[in-house]
Amino acid sequence: MSGYTRDNKRGGVLAAIERAGNRVPHTLTLFLWLLAIIFVLTFLMSVFNVTAVDPATGETVGVVNLVSTDGLLFLLTKFVANFGAFPILGVTLVVGMGMGLCDVSGFFSSAVRFCLSNVRSEFIAFLVAFFGVFMCSFDGAVSMIIVPTLAATIYYSMGKNPLIGIFSGFSAASTGAAMEFIPGFWQVVLTPLTNSYAQIADPGFSMPLMSEYFPVLTGSILAVLVNAFVTIKIVEPHFKEFQAVEGEGGQSDQLTPREKSAVKAAGLGILLFLLCVFALCLPSNSFLRGPEGSLVINAPLMSALENLLFLLFFIPGYIYARKMGMAGTIRELAELLARGLESLLSFLVLAVVISQFISIFDYSNLGKIIAIKGGMALTSLSVPPLAAILILFFMYAGVNLLIMSGSTKYLIFGSIVIPLMMQMNIHPAFTQMVLRLSDGSSNALSPMNPFFPTMLALCVRYDKRCGIGTALSALLPYGAANLVVFVAVIVVWYVFHLPLGFSGATVWLH
Repeated sequence: MSGYTRDNKRGGVLAAIERAGNRVPHTLTLFLWLLAIIFVLTFLMSVFNVTAVDPATGETVGVVNLVSTDGLLFLLTKFVANFGAFPILGVTLVVGMGMGLCDVSGFFSSAVRFCLSNVRSEFIAFLVAFFGVFMCSFDGAVSMIIVPTLAATIYYSMGKNPLIGIFSGFSAASTGAAMEFIPGFWQVVLTPLTNSYAQIADPGFSMPLMSEYFPVLTGSILAVLVNAFVTIKIVEPHFKEFQAVEGEGGQSDQLTPREKSAVKAAGLGILLFLLCVFALCLPSNSFLRGPEGSLVINAPLMSALENLLFLLFFIPGYIYARKMGMAGTIRELAELLARGLESLLSFLVLAVVISQFISIFDYSNLGKIIAIKGGMALTSLSVPPLAAILILFFMYAGVNLLIMSGSTKYLIFGSIVIPLMMQMNIHPAFTQMVLRLSDGSSNALSPMNPFFPTMLALCVRYDKRCGIGTALSALLPYGAANLVVFVAVIVVWYVFHLPLGFSGATVWLH
C-alpha cells in the first residue's frame, strides 16, 4: 500500500529537519550504535567509579560495567528473555492480529468510506486528537497502536496523505498516556508514592486521590485542541504535496451494495459486542469491577482490556470477511489472520534489537544515575519557586527521552523533588501535576518509546522513503506546542492559586 508520491524539494524548517533526519541511519543501525555507546560509557564510568545515592532507598547506585564477564553473560543468557519481556510485544501481536484482519479484509477502508465520506478534514483532525488522548489516558498505551492505524486509514480513504493521520494519532496517544480524562491508573500509582515522599519532610502529611485532577484534566482538553490545530495548520500543509495514485483512496471510490451490506453487518457485530461488555460491567457486583466497585481502579476490566480490544477488531473483521466471501472456512480465516500480521514483520526485527537496548540500559543503571544526578543538581539551585518549577518541568521532560517508564521516573525523581518543593512551600499535589504534564509533553519524541518503531513501520507501509527525519519533522511541532500549553497551565495555576483537585489543595502547602 504505497500509492503516494511526494516532492523531495520542499522548502521550510520542517522539510529541512526531515531531510537532515532521514540521513540518520536505519533505526536498526541506530540502536546498534546506541548499544555500542552504552558499552563504552559503562566502561568509562566504572573506571572513574561514578555512583549516585538513591534518595528513595539510601542505597548507592553504581554503573554496571558491560565490558566485563558479567555484562557479557547478561547479554548471552538473557537475549531471548529480553525479547520476550519487551513491553509491547504481546499486545502488539494480539491487538495487531485483530486490526490486521480488519485491514486485509477491507473492512477499515469500507467502514471509513461508509461513515466519513462527507466529513470535513478539520473535524477528522479533532476526532483523531480526541480519541488519541482519551483512549490512551483510559487504556494505558495500547492506543499508540490503534489510533495511528485507524487514522491512517481514514486519511487514506479521504484521498489525503495517511502519514498525517499516523503522526497526529501517535502524538495524541503518546500525550494521552500521561493525561487523564477518567481518573484511573496514575492516580492509584502516583498518589501513594507522593504521600510517602512528602512524609520525609512532614511525617503527618497525607492527600487523597485526585488531588491534582483539575489541571491534568485541563491539560488533556488542551492537548486535544492543540493536536488538532497543529495537524490542520502545520502537519497537513507540510505533507500536502503527496498525491494519491488514481484508484487508490479518495472519496470518489464508491462502495458496492455487497460492501455496504458487509459494513452494516460488521457494525452490528461491534454494537452487540459493546452491549454485552456494558451488560457485564453494569451490575455493582460485576466480576469486572475492582474491590471498591470501580471499573477503573484495581478493576479486572483494565487487565482484560487488551483481550477485549482484540475482540473489538476481530469480530467486525471476521463478519466483514465472511460476508465478502473471504473467510468461509477456518483455513481461509487463518490465512487472513496471518496476512494481517505480515505488516508487523519489520517491527519484530526491530524489537529484537530494541528489547536488548532497553534491558541493557536498565541493567547498566545509567538511566538511574543520570536521573539522580539531575535531581540533585536541581536541589542545589537557589532560584524562586516558579523558576524551580519550570526547571523541573523541562528537566523531567528531558529525562523522559531516556527513561520512558512513568513509574520508574517518578520513583527516582519524586523522592528528591517533592520534599525539596515542600521546603519552598509548594504542595506535593502541584509537584505531582507538574511531573505528569512534563511526562506527556515529550512522550512522542522519546526514542525509548517502545511504540516508536511500530509507528515507523506503519509509515513505511504507505511511503517506503519515510524515515526518522520524516517522523521528527511532524512530531516536533506537536511536542513544542504541548510544551508551551502545559507550561501555560502550570503558570496559570501558580499565579491564580486555583484549586488542584477535589481535596481543595492549591499551589501553596501552607
